[in-house]
Amino acid sequence: MRIPRPAHTSRHSPLAWLGLASTLCLACGRTALLAPGSEECSTGTQDCPNGWVCRDGFCGLPEPVGTGGAGGTSASVCAVANGGYVIAGSWQGYAWTAAATENGSTITPKDFSAQAAGSPNCASGSVAAQYDWGGYAMIGVNLNQAQSKDAPMNTVVPTSAGVTVDVTNTGGSQLRVQIAGPNGATDPNDRWCVLIAGTGGFIPWGSFNTACWGGYGNSYNGEPITQIAILVPGSDSVAVPFNFCINCIVESSGNPTGGTGGGGAISAGGAPAGSPVALHGALRVSGNKLVDQRNQPTQLKGPSSMWLNWESQRFAEDRQGLQWMRDNWNASLIRAAMGVAEGSPTDYFDAPAIAKGQVNQIVQNAIDLGVYVIIDWHEENADSHQQEAVAFFTEIAQTWGSYPNVIYEPFNEPTWQDWSAVLKPYHQAVVDAIRAVDPDNLIVLGTPTWSQDVDVAARDPVSGSNLLYTLHFYSCTHTQSLREKGNTALSLGAALFVTEWGATDSEGGTPANPTLCLDEAQRWHDWMNSNVISWAAWKLDRCVDTTCYFNPNVMVPTSGGWTDAMLYGHGPFVRDRMKE
Repeated sequence: MRIPRPAHTSRHSPLAWLGLASTLCLACGRTALLAPGSEECSTGTQDCPNGWVCRDGFCGLPEPVGTGGAGGTSASVCAVANGGYVIAGSWQGYAWTAAATENGSTITPKDFSAQAAGSPNCASGSVAAQYDWGGYAMIGVNLNQAQSKDAPMNTVVPTSAGVTVDVTNTGGSQLRVQIAGPNGATDPNDRWCVLIAGTGGFIPWGSFNTACWGGYGNSYNGEPITQIAILVPGSDSVAVPFNFCINCIVESSGNPTGGTGGGGAISAGGAPAGSPVALHGALRVSGNKLVDQRNQPTQLKGPSSMWLNWESQRFAEDRQGLQWMRDNWNASLIRAAMGVAEGSPTDYFDAPAIAKGQVNQIVQNAIDLGVYVIIDWHEENADSHQQEAVAFFTEIAQTWGSYPNVIYEPFNEPTWQDWSAVLKPYHQAVVDAIRAVDPDNLIVLGTPTWSQDVDVAARDPVSGSNLLYTLHFYSCTHTQSLREKGNTALSLGAALFVTEWGATDSEGGTPANPTLCLDEAQRWHDWMNSNVISWAAWKLDRCVDTTCYFNPNVMVPTSGGWTDAMLYGHGPFVRDRMKE
């Protein structure tokens, strides 16, 4: 989309609460790290409390049941002693809950003092609508602490590859895992975070960074930690209900899920049964068609996010919302449009950790739900930032390239750059960088004149396999003449992908020109259907533009369940075309 929307006013500053908390039941079979009050023992269980065993000379819980793979362990229940004291293996501490009470957030319980021994740590409530991350809720543990909520904390040194997080009853909650060092309460460089999707999975220590709240530091460097927590972030516009349990966070020596994803992959394995990715598998280009694992021409359909740095609400990052679109609108695709250089506080150049965190959340959700995902370098002058694009897509390929879900889009909408002299060399550099890591996932290449001149690109194609060319249309502006450019490109053997379209004028249906051109939009869909061309529709957001799916005059949850009254602009048309 050419014109960015007005700046989003959300603040992304670090908040004092980020150092308050931490979480639970980390279990492993390593030598116990002692806390005041730890009980020495000899062999057997005679010297230990009921249900505990003597291991390495100190009382502790029995080894949790492992899920197999790479020597890791996980447990189905966090063992909690009376009084909210969590102890399992070598890591122990006092479990508690917290929320920002000054802004109307609620959480139950406030701590686990009255909780029966052995129960999972569960909390429910609502995070009030606040500026970004102004509201929050968490379940936390002060690690290696004596059996008292007011006892001083001690530092713990992780001795393994990472942790396995086991959460249940998440109800679509967008959860984060935070670890904090000894200075975490006051030093933003001493806190690290990682997004977690679904019921969790293995998280390598190297995945923890500052992406959840700002760009204050780098990846976790193995420092001692005092706290670990599961957090629920708030929203600018709507209250966020939550209800989840932490069964365990288990220190692991390897990836117990057996997944093959690299880097920041939290969960891995096969796509859910019946999902688009389970049905179609790894996609490839054959001639001028996109085909699936059975060599059948395949058409993907789904939403494009708003510029992620300008979102009014986090629709694109909501796993439950994506699941709703998959199950109710037949969405097989989502596009993550990462704003790169838009001069906003949260674009990629100004806040890379935040921007990558948003993209990684969307990708993880798509993998968990078996949906394809486009990772879009969303700007018009990417040729001026070739080195940065190469670095970004290299990192993305290293992190996610083993998943068939992933599709790369290195240049959203070039403007007047010459194809052969400027754009083709740019694309070749990025394609070569991706292919050095990921040999086969799809790459969609932006074309001249706001991704319209696909015929020009088709006459001088980029070298490589599984490449497609981007065609964008807005039906009040672009009609048969642009479809003819598409026909020419197809006749020259180019495969096309419409990564962005709208049933409006080319500026996106702003209040100055909100007209919808649905008849012409239907002609475009007839053409795409007849040529089996995949698409993503602009834009999954709630705003006054008629390309926004959701009504700005009513409250709309990000988690799905959207009624006709909540839809807006071309939203009903997009839904109906998705469902076909």
